[in-house]
Amino acid sequence: MTTERALIDLLHEALDAEDVAGPFQRLQLQIEKSTGASPGRRIRRNFMTPNRIAVLAVTLIAILLAGLLVGTRLYSDYRSHSSIPATTVSDLLARPLKLSHVAAGQQCPDGPYSAGGYGTGPVYGLDGTQSDSSWGSYWFVGLKADKGIEGPVIFRGQDIVRGYPLTFLGQYGVGPIVGTDTVDGQTLQQYQALQLDTVHPPAGRTWNFYQGFPHGWSGCVEFQVDGPTFTEVFYSGGIAT
Repeated sequence: MTTERALIDLLHEALDAEDVAGPFQRLQLQIEKSTGASPGRRIRRNFMTPNRIAVLAVTLIAILLAGLLVGTRLYSDYRSHSSIPATTVSDLLARPLKLSHVAAGQQCPDGPYSAGGYGTGPVYGLDGTQSDSSWGSYWFVGLKADKGIEGPVIFRGQDIVRGYPLTFLGQYGVGPIVGTDTVDGQTLQQYQALQLDTVHPPAGRTWNFYQGFPHGWSGCVEFQVDGPTFTEVFYSGGIAT
């Protein structure tokens, strides 16, 4: 079998596999049935068809090989330059809280502070206003995130004197629902973790929400922020009661 014949057969197999042979077959029938061409002209066209197909086959193979090489190079470059792990919300929720403990009557840590809020970044806690309910006390606060975070961020906290987990209300809550409460006229579900979607952030890259503790909390809180490549903690409080 000649090389030309092999290329033609290869093209036919590719066309059959891709279900695109129909247009080529129709083109050939149109050429063969053309009434405007002389028999000699028709013979010359039929004689040239295998050559043209062979050239087309070689061209297609070259394009496919070039595409494969370029795709492989691009994927390799992406793998070598990408340092962001494929972290999921479940992965972050599974990270343990690195909590301190403060005895009642001792000084509670406070801060650190930077960028006008709690923490050193890339996520910062912002103060807010207090509201009370029959369950406990809430603060309508915010979290602000730097640009460049690629992936979800989880925010949690705990009263590090009495062990009460920080409770969140509203649309950014994630994980199991632990209850409901009504604050400022809104009945909302309670969560013990908050998710920041850094891919689709709100305006100003600031998330606003309610956070709170049940009545009897100590006033000493440790917060933990977990992202794809970092864990950050900061504190809020004075003398622990």
